[in-house]
Amino acid sequence: MSRKHRLVIMLCAFGPFLIATGLLQLFTILDLNPRDPVFGVDKGDYAVYRIEGQPEPNEFTVATTDATAAMSFVAIDGAVPQRLFKLVANGSLLGISGDANSIFWVPIDNPVLRAAPEIRQWRVRDVAGWFGALGNDYDVKVDRTFILWDSILQSQASYATSLYDNGGKRVGEIVFDETCGLAFRLKSYVNGMEARLIDTNFPISRNRNWLHMLHALVIILVGLMAWRWAAAGKPVELLGRRHTVSLILSGALCIFLDTQVDIWEPFLFSKEGMILLHALVALALTLLWGRFSLPAWIELIVIVMFGYVERTGISPMAAFFPGISLSWLGMLLAQTPSATKESQSSPD
Repeated sequence: MSRKHRLVIMLCAFGPFLIATGLLQLFTILDLNPRDPVFGVDKGDYAVYRIEGQPEPNEFTVATTDATAAMSFVAIDGAVPQRLFKLVANGSLLGISGDANSIFWVPIDNPVLRAAPEIRQWRVRDVAGWFGALGNDYDVKVDRTFILWDSILQSQASYATSLYDNGGKRVGEIVFDETCGLAFRLKSYVNGMEARLIDTNFPISRNRNWLHMLHALVIILVGLMAWRWAAAGKPVELLGRRHTVSLILSGALCIFLDTQVDIWEPFLFSKEGMILLHALVALALTLLWGRFSLPAWIELIVIVMFGYVERTGISPMAAFFPGISLSWLGMLLAQTPSATKESQSSPD
C-alpha cells in the first residue's frame, strides 16, 4: 500500500470527527445547539441535588416555578429549608446592583465558540444561607479546570472554584460546569454540608450530544459513499476497493469508540460493561488483525487495573489511552502492497 493510499484512508477515517466538530460550531452559531443557556429563567428548569452523608430524605430541588419575559421565580425545596428567589432575564438576581448570580449558576460562554479569554471570577449571592448569613454576597474564583468523572453525569469539563467573603476568608467550594455554568457540587466550610447534582433538564451535555449525533451521521454518510465507490469499480477492482472501504469504516468506528464513548460516556455501560465492551473489541481485533491488537489489550489491562485496584476508577483510564485506535493505526501502517494489490486506486 502506497503512502498516498494510507493517507487517504486516514483522512477518511478521521474525517468524520473533524467534520462533526466543524458542524457543531456551525449549529452552535445558528443556536440550533443552545449557545449560552441561562438556568432558572424558563419555567420548568430544575436541578436535583443529593446531600452527601445525610440519611434520607437527602435530596432537594432548585426549580423555576413561574417565569415571565421580565423575571422568573425559583424555589429551593426538599431536604433543606425552603427558599424562594427571583431572577431577571440574564440570570442575575433581582434587586442586586451590578452582575450577581445565585450559587447554583454563573454565566459562562460556550467553549465551542469561546474566542476571548474565559471569565474566571464571579460575584454570587448565597440564596440558601449555607455559606454564611442568608443573602450574603461572595467572590467566586476559579482554582483549576478539570474533568469531573461522575457515574450519573458522565464526564464533565468543570471549574473547581472557591468562595471568599468580603474579608477574603474562604468559606466553601463549588464545582461549576465549564460549558453552561451550572453548579455540580457544593461544599460549605461553615456548616459542613456537601451536595452533588444528580438530575437536571438543563442542557449540561448539549455539546457532546450534538457531537455524538453528528459524528455518527457523518460516519454513515462516508460509509455509504465509500460502498457506492466500491460497487462502481470494475470486477477486477472489487476486492481491493472493498478492502479499502473496510479499512476506512473500521478506523472510523475505532475513533468513534475512543472519543465519543471512552472520553465522554465512560459510565454508559457501567464499569463492568465498559470492561466487557473493551474485551470484546480487543478479541475481535485479535481475530481480525492478530498482533496489531496489542494496544487494545494494553488498554483493557490498564482499565481493569485502575477500575478495580486504584480508587480513581475506570473512567480516566478509558479516556487517556486510545488503544483501539492505535491498534487500527498500527494495522494500517503495516499494510503491504501485495496485501492490497488491487486497491491502489483511492476513493474519489
